[in-house]
Amino acid sequence: MECVKAVSMLGEGVGLGPVRLGVSKSAWRLLLPLALLLLSGAHGFVWAQATTAPAGATPPPPGEGHASPSPFPAIPAVFAPPALSVLEATIPELQEAMARGDLTSVALVETYLARIEAYDRNGARLNAILRVNPRALEEAAALDRERARVGVRGPLHGIPVIMKDNYDTYDLPTTGASVALAGVVPPDDAFQVARLREAGAIVLAKSNMHEAFGAVGWGTDTCGSIRIPSCFNNLFGLRPTKGLSSIDGIIPLAHTQDVGGPLARSVTDLAVALDATVGPDPADPATRAMEGKGVLRFMDALDPGALRGARLGIVEELFGDPPEDEEVDSILRGDIGRMVELGADTLTVEIPDLDSLVWPSGVINHEAKFDLMDYLAATPGAPVASLADILDQGLYHQALEGAFNRRERAQSRDSEAYRNALARREQLGAALLAIMDANELDALVFPSVKRRPALIGEGQSGSNCQVSAGSGFPAMALPGGFTEDGLPTGLELLGRPFDDVRLVAMAYAYEQAVHPRRSPPAAPPLVDGKAPAPMTFEVRIPLGPEETGTLTGRFVFDPVLRTLAFDLEVSGAPVEEIYAVTLHRSKGESPGPAFHRLMGPGKSREAGLVALGNLGGEDLLAGRVTLVAYTASHPRGWGRSVLNPG
Repeated sequence: MECVKAVSMLGEGVGLGPVRLGVSKSAWRLLLPLALLLLSGAHGFVWAQATTAPAGATPPPPGEGHASPSPFPAIPAVFAPPALSVLEATIPELQEAMARGDLTSVALVETYLARIEAYDRNGARLNAILRVNPRALEEAAALDRERARVGVRGPLHGIPVIMKDNYDTYDLPTTGASVALAGVVPPDDAFQVARLREAGAIVLAKSNMHEAFGAVGWGTDTCGSIRIPSCFNNLFGLRPTKGLSSIDGIIPLAHTQDVGGPLARSVTDLAVALDATVGPDPADPATRAMEGKGVLRFMDALDPGALRGARLGIVEELFGDPPEDEEVDSILRGDIGRMVELGADTLTVEIPDLDSLVWPSGVINHEAKFDLMDYLAATPGAPVASLADILDQGLYHQALEGAFNRRERAQSRDSEAYRNALARREQLGAALLAIMDANELDALVFPSVKRRPALIGEGQSGSNCQVSAGSGFPAMALPGGFTEDGLPTGLELLGRPFDDVRLVAMAYAYEQAVHPRRSPPAAPPLVDGKAPAPMTFEVRIPLGPEETGTLTGRFVFDPVLRTLAFDLEVSGAPVEEIYAVTLHRSKGESPGPAFHRLMGPGKSREAGLVALGNLGGEDLLAGRVTLVAYTASHPRGWGRSVLNPG
């Protein structure tokens, strides 16, 4: 089976290394939109060691100490799933269930741990979770007791979250998923992590880089690493206005562009997460921009009618032109059409010299070297002190060598090239505001990525990430429709600085009417705490009305990997009679078109494996896949049989 490579990154840079994942290219594409629990990333688990909280660090839940180190939090031998299906439940729904006594935080954590075990360590083997908090169940039990004793701290009480591994956590290593920082435990929590713990959230695990998922997950976005994962995983994600939330305690890539924030399955969960973590922080000078603006309340702003009367500017030059962009282009224009049906007004806008403003506004190559140096100097026990150390010691993946060398070549924190990039940022922001003011727009709309998702290990083209990253303006990523073979797409709404609440409200109105979220078929609900077992079935069909020959097919369908193993055998007929045995996608009473040939001419026995993908798997389970035999006597096909794995 052909393999693909996965590369983990520090911020959006330093690599842990390549991993060979036993997944074919076609099979991997069906794994992209997995549940908001797991992500594609580097292989391996680096288990957390129990630590003692330093002075000033966020304490564990009341009445709880630290457990002994454990390779994985224990799950009961007999897994008892909660009565409520938690997979697509919103945070408020989870809280209601816990308030009724139908669910506990312990049961919720057990469910997520079981899914990590089923789909990250086994099954699809996503290798997404870098390390699991060995005290997660202990903390959940303490929060359950606190709920019973004194009530809840807030909407996140007892909710497990997953943090991208560039968020500092005082009790778990923070490595940027890089071997260069393996085992480094920061002295305290990142600002947003501390806010989450104060609100009663449980840090369930640290994920690999680029994406970070849990019941709700926290990512970072220097140029796209909140919005692109949202686009390709059928999620909602906000890249907030620069300064809306603190980046203190986040391994930096470029402090001018870095932001942190949540990704979620629903806008409601996104709003809950934002309310818990936005706000000023003396340790992050960028948050001074919030002075005098009051407290933003995202949950209070959710309005199903928020698109009525909204004015959206379609930025035509940010849509794709090449033939390979046509499918995504058509899907997203249809999504914009749904917004019009919901009361939005749209007009096409042109921003003069947009391309010449957007890409020269990037500052990563000017800031990364020095920002990382400052972070490492403030981190006790860091085994490296600079990007140069990482390069000299070979602690990076070869795919990143060019980018690292470019960043290391920066000679000064205040070069002319850097000042020019900062000036372009100002010019870009002014141009965006000018077009929005001139047309009285609430937001600009364009694709997050104008092309289909690339395979793991291949470069992704078509991103519009720098428009928001280069201006500091907020951008809301929301799920679009799906490609013909079931891959998610995504739209982006870009608003004025600190108009984040308005963007989230419009996303909520779109969500409530369109319901764009689909539960990913490659990570189905667990059965008795485990991934669904492969489904074995057999068909026997005659090769003609008067012939004695028989085709016997034995099949095994894997509902996680969406693969169909087959073993076909023809008996009672000469091999020269056999033309082909094929799979067809049924259309009503018709067998529909063939989509895979299982056996060719002149053969009586064939075995193999077919990657059905998301849509193929759904068709099989729905009885829309037909096995057809073609023989010399019946060259138009005979012996059609609908495959039924159930």
